[in-house]
Amino acid sequence: MPEVKNVSKTEINFIDMPNAVQSNVAVVNVAHLKMGHPDYFATRLANKIFGGGSQGRLFQNLREDKGYTYGAYSGFGSNERTATTFKSSAKVRNMVTDSSIVEILKESKLFKTNKVSEKELQDAKASYVGNFVMALESPATAANYALDIVIKDLPENFYETYLQKINAVTVDDIQRVANTYFKPENARIIVVGKALDVLPNLEKLSIPIKYFDKEVNSTSKPEMTRPIPDGVSVKTITDKFLNAVGGMDKISKVNSTFSVAEATIQGISLIMSSKSMAPNKTAVIISGMGQVLSKSVFNGETGYIEQQGLRTEMDEKQLEKSRSNVIPFPELGFANDPEVSLTQIEVIDGKDAYVLKKGDDTTIYYDVETGLKLKMMASVEAAGGQTIEQTFTFEDYKEIEGILFPFKMGMTVGPQHFDFKVKEIRLNRDVVESDFE
Repeated sequence: MPEVKNVSKTEINFIDMPNAVQSNVAVVNVAHLKMGHPDYFATRLANKIFGGGSQGRLFQNLREDKGYTYGAYSGFGSNERTATTFKSSAKVRNMVTDSSIVEILKESKLFKTNKVSEKELQDAKASYVGNFVMALESPATAANYALDIVIKDLPENFYETYLQKINAVTVDDIQRVANTYFKPENARIIVVGKALDVLPNLEKLSIPIKYFDKEVNSTSKPEMTRPIPDGVSVKTITDKFLNAVGGMDKISKVNSTFSVAEATIQGISLIMSSKSMAPNKTAVIISGMGQVLSKSVFNGETGYIEQQGLRTEMDEKQLEKSRSNVIPFPELGFANDPEVSLTQIEVIDGKDAYVLKKGDDTTIYYDVETGLKLKMMASVEAAGGQTIEQTFTFEDYKEIEGILFPFKMGMTVGPQHFDFKVKEIRLNRDVVESDFE
């Protein structure tokens, strides 16, 4: 196999994914380490403390402190025949991709210069001892250990002395292996994400950036935007959408909508029931396993969000946003809404799309050619003050009483993705005021 070396100076390797709603970040450097090497046990413990789980420094920084991600971890390989890697990784919101890189590099440098505490080391040892003992309960473990000894040229007593060697590791050993194998100054920072959202801030880091396609072929910097043609505005875009779905004559007669959609995740069927009534009342209920999982209701003035029985009243920001919506077609109010602006043209799944921003937390994409809505992204504040990205995609438009509605809707909330298929849509019936209480 070809020899893999560290880069002489830290660089970013960027792969553009125009439809990405978050960035995958990996900070990677090459390491040469076999299981039989004297440093093996110290590197396992160093990794455990640095990013080996929810108590690791990466997790505590990027998730617990900053709220950038659902999890941040590191991994240390070993290989008998070629180089291996030390990798720190996380999936983070687009807007904090650059900040996440800064924090990972900072934690790595601090780990090299500042000794870990005795408690951190003892906790890491306890975890390794526990996992080792539990693994012995499986009959396959002994076979795997015997195989390791043969194919990795390990001493016959490697596993007999495993716990002894783990317990012999000192704080000084941790710092020594960190300085030997952690190389933030010679790392490849691999970022897979949406160039339009991510690159402007990455370029401010003053770290050289190289660009690659999805097949890892070297390529040029992605096209960041396309010029908006003369005469195109928020009004022309929303007018085209309204005409595309049926025209104002038909739309003006719709006072309420009721839809039922179904998705399956891990074998569990989820039902989403959505009701709306002009001018701005909405109720969305998602149920599964015979119970209501989430519920969002707005009656025109007040509203609440309920998740697994826990009800939270909408705050003033959420209420203001709900009051400004025009139901059942929000586009009816966009042209006169000062918070809605046309920002650029992007490519969404191979289609040119006009991008409208509504406030600082919602982005909506409309097909340049057909005028239909393709996608919507919104940022919502969750419990604990963390911000969660929600993405909705709209496909398979079908006609109901002369008006087109999407019958396939993708919904991504944080790390969860659902594909909802609409079962039925009813217009101007089966919706009453009490549905919004």
